This record gives sequence, structure tokens and C-alpha cells, in this order.
Amino acid sequence: MNRGSIFPSRGPIFTSVALCFGLVAYSPFAGAADQDAALGQSLYTNCAPCHGTSGEGGFGPPFAANEDLKNGKYIITHVLDGSRHMPAFKDQLSVTELAAVVNYLRNSWGNKDGMISSNEIGIESGDRDRDHGH
Repeated sequence: MNRGSIFPSRGPIFTSVALCFGLVAYSPFAGAADQDAALGQSLYTNCAPCHGTSGEGGFGPPFAANEDLKNGKYIITHVLDGSRHMPAFKDQLSVTELAAVVNYLRNSWGNKDGMISSNEIGIESGDRDRDHGH
């Protein structure tokens, strides 16, 4: 797989989301928080080629035990707008999907940095009503 095919416009991300929604619909998860965690984990598969399957880093920085994740605005801005080699996801994911992946990063691999609402993501993105639920 060439590096460019990891983040083509909408391809693998939407495939992952479609698969995730199919799995969540039939999963034994009890609550919305569990479904959001499952969605975040599924979406993270698109991040793993650069950030590692266990958040250990690689081409991109590690997420495991990353103090920068405590700053919600910092990680929201990076996921929305991208940075250096990371693509922006503002126009590729709904605010619900963005919140799910941000919360997965902030609460996995030893991180216990709390939850961010999709409303907070919408405010930061300047598009609080956008939630197309791809």
C-alpha cells in the first residue's frame, strides 16, 4: 500500500465507519459511552499506520502516556486542522466521529484525560450543527 492511499478523500474512513456502525448495531455494549468508545477505536485504525496500533508512535508522535492529550483544545485542533504531515479531518468526519476518536485517544494506553462532547468539537470547528453521521 502506498502512503497516499491511507488518507484518500473519504475512502477508508467511511469504510471503517460503515463497518463500525454495523458492528455497534449488533454489539452487546450497554450504553452510548461504550458505543462511542467502539466507534473511536474503529476510527483509530486510520491513525494507526502513523501513530502505532497501540498508540506507541512511529511516523507520527505517540499517544500512549502523552501529556499533550490533557489539553482538549490542543488535540481537537490537531485532528480538525492537521499539522505538518498529518491530514486534517474536519471535512471528513462528523462531529460525533471526531469526538469519538478524540476521546479514544484521551482515554487509551494509560491516558485518563476525560471526555470531550461532540458539541465542544462543533464549537472548535466553527460548525456546531454539522453532524452528517457518515
